[in-house]
Amino acid sequence: MIPLLFARIDLFPLLALMFIFMNPTILYYLPIIKKVAIYNKVVEQNYFEFIQLLIKKEKLYLNLKLTINDVSNGVGISKTNIRATILVNTEKKFNDYINLFRIEEAIKLIEANYLTTHTVVALGEKSGFNSHQSFFRAFKKIHDTTPYLYLNSLNKKGVIRPRYPQ
Repeated sequence: MIPLLFARIDLFPLLALMFIFMNPTILYYLPIIKKVAIYNKVVEQNYFEFIQLLIKKEKLYLNLKLTINDVSNGVGISKTNIRATILVNTEKKFNDYINLFRIEEAIKLIEANYLTTHTVVALGEKSGFNSHQSFFRAFKKIHDTTPYLYLNSLNKKGVIRPRYPQ
């Protein structure tokens, strides 16, 4: 009886490989099937509202050392479900999603003339970024320009009036 059980265990991977070789198109559909399963689970649970509410209300994005574990502990949802929820609802990864809030904060600070008394590096830290490189990279990814050039474009449009002569 026991040798027969081991024979079945060793036979299953072989049968799975044969099935894939006989039906190679199944490999094309596997990621789609997985996405549908994740999408259905995420939509049923509606985690996104909880995640977004926590991040906005508690301003977690301003935490320089924010991790997905912090959000997971705050909401009570697994890291996998948080990643899937954000991906399904925004088509962005966790860090890119958090950076959206951080860049939004930086824009508010720029419009409030924060750069007249502080540096761009300080603006990045105040917005929740660990380093000025990641701040510049995220800002450029979202707005296709640097923070300083963004400020200059707002000045030219007359949106922001500088407090000091240029």
